[in-house]
Amino acid sequence: MPLLVALLAVIILPMIAYYTGLASSATIGTAAVGALLIFSRIEYLVEQDWSHRPSRFYHRMTPTVLVLVIVALVVSHAAVAWVYQPFDALHFGASLAPLALIVLAGCCIGNMLQNATDRQVERAIRYCFLFFCICALGGVLGFSPPSARPTPKPLFPFNEPSHFAIIFTPFLIYCCVRSRGLARYAIWLTGFLMAASLQNLTLVAGCGLAALAFVRGIAILPVLVLATGVGMAVDLSYYLGRVDLSSDNQNLSTLAYIQGWQLIGESLGHSGGWGLGFQQLGLQGTDVPAAQIIFEQIQDSENLYDGDFNLAKLVSEFGVFGVSLTLLFLRLWWRSIRRLRRIASGATASAVESFAMSVIVGYFIELFIRGEGYFTGSGLLFIAALWLMTARDKEAAAEHPAQADWHESAGRA
Repeated sequence: MPLLVALLAVIILPMIAYYTGLASSATIGTAAVGALLIFSRIEYLVEQDWSHRPSRFYHRMTPTVLVLVIVALVVSHAAVAWVYQPFDALHFGASLAPLALIVLAGCCIGNMLQNATDRQVERAIRYCFLFFCICALGGVLGFSPPSARPTPKPLFPFNEPSHFAIIFTPFLIYCCVRSRGLARYAIWLTGFLMAASLQNLTLVAGCGLAALAFVRGIAILPVLVLATGVGMAVDLSYYLGRVDLSSDNQNLSTLAYIQGWQLIGESLGHSGGWGLGFQQLGLQGTDVPAAQIIFEQIQDSENLYDGDFNLAKLVSEFGVFGVSLTLLFLRLWWRSIRRLRRIASGATASAVESFAMSVIVGYFIELFIRGEGYFTGSGLLFIAALWLMTARDKEAAAEHPAQADWHESAGRA
């Protein structure tokens, strides 16, 4: 499968099933694209490389072993959670197959990126960026076909701008970092104009991350001028309403976000910090105040199963382990943003490394601002990025084993 086709499949298929009403979430579409990627790279999954044996365990990890380890850890955690609290075993069991698919597929697309040339990666990502621009333009002009779940601002194949922003952000960051001169600012301004035209705070946050990745020193002035000029031309009341997290704000999106934080506290309290278990958030209902207000407004629950942002789901379901994973992510995120800033200033880096770090930096949106659960196209790309970073360390260990062993000894010391 060509790299461009694979990336477009990851972007389109998870959302199109939801857009057309064939699925109630992105899970079915993500599983479908995962199966296609696995089928196209089946030889990679079954091959073994015994030419060298790196010193670190995770350097010897194959995709199959990785899936087995993750599933074993998830099942072990769930077994304890099942003992002390209500647990939906059927929903848990049905979620293990998509989990295995997305991990294997993430490794596969990571391998595809690793084996591609810089030119191939660059072209594929630029064409994907163009595809996003066409989607946004169609949404702004009202050309999107009717959705099975009508929303005020659909952008086919994305049901709402937030879904678009989540997976668009890594591509925006990459294109800004890898471009030079005025082209960089033109690309960033394109993203910012999308956010202003679509009135979407998630997309504004994505533009903020992109600026953080490439703006340095005096260069912040043109970015501020561009942002101020666009901001003066749009109605800011929408954005001010979204960032007002006071208890009397009745905006549904804001209430869903507040509900996510309240779900964390409720879940940790009910589970003693252990967590509810994989895919258990919302299955037993909730008594948090924001959920009650939401139900009074629409006579239905909103974002109970995904928590509105992935941190709410991760910490609610995995407790202190979810907190630990979040801290590890923040460390990796900080290293990636610093590396991207150096690349933007002229440091040498491959297109694959730049894209992997752009995906990691962009995942901040899904984790802390607006998420759709674990099984999404952006989640698949995040796994690919982690796999690429591990593969890079593995190659470094193979080329410089003495240096790798020294670092390992120093780390133990």
